[in-house]
Amino acid sequence: MANVNKPFGLRPLGNLSATGAQKQYGYEIADNQSGAIFQGDLVTIDNGYLVKFNNTDHTSAVGVFNGCNYIDPTTGKPTWKNYYPGSVNITAGNIVADVIDDPSQLFIIQNAGTPTQANIGTNADITASTTGSTTTGLSNMTMSGTFTEAAAAKSEAAAWTEPLLLRIKESKDHSDTIVATAHDIDDRNAAEALRGARIFVPRSSFPSAAEGEYYWVDLIGLQVINREGVALGEVRDLMSTGPQTVLVIEAAPEAEGGKPVERMIPFVSAFVDGVDLPGKRITVDWQPDY
Repeated sequence: MANVNKPFGLRPLGNLSATGAQKQYGYEIADNQSGAIFQGDLVTIDNGYLVKFNNTDHTSAVGVFNGCNYIDPTTGKPTWKNYYPGSVNITAGNIVADVIDDPSQLFIIQNAGTPTQANIGTNADITASTTGSTTTGLSNMTMSGTFTEAAAAKSEAAAWTEPLLLRIKESKDHSDTIVATAHDIDDRNAAEALRGARIFVPRSSFPSAAEGEYYWVDLIGLQVINREGVALGEVRDLMSTGPQTVLVIEAAPEAEGGKPVERMIPFVSAFVDGVDLPGKRITVDWQPDY
């Protein structure tokens, strides 16, 4: 039996993250913007607003459209549709689109050609249709039947072997993380090549800490003594337990050949008397046998 030719755009299939949850974020569509956007369409940002992705004008996408909310100009009521009908002239609020923009998200899409086993792991373009179904609200986007080797992605990955200065264009909170857009990282392949990279921020870019607040990096390596002047060890690490932060302190072994002594002291005013950054010392109300 032949496969049914019935495009639906990009449909969420699963997620590679630990939670497996599908994440989406709100993006604004310009008031009275022409051109419909359908559920499953690739979308991108143009002049600060969300638009449908097309291969001619755009080089990268921000995610997949999953519906939108706005105040209906006729009824005056909040409205949600799984597609944006185009030329919506709102009278109040914004047109906010739900976009699945999680880089860990997996999608399924109809292929316009006849892929073979040899095409697995290669790249393919999106056939960016300008139409969709106003009945189902679904996209007509498909994956093109032309496949190319993923050499571009591999060469991008190989390029990032030296420290790279990233000039940030835009950043925003996204669930419990921060999502940023950088100059010279123009597509998903370039972004994927940076997966696992360590990010270093100049100390000069840090906001000034408020009175009684400290950056963790400044506390690591400080010597910890109690009120009686007994040395308890050196701050090796800090960990968050939810309501409070805990100092992880390491001291020399009590016996020759023994293991280092580890102490954990809550970093709260009840136990911490003071932090002397210039003197590289923390004074605590704590005893060695606690």
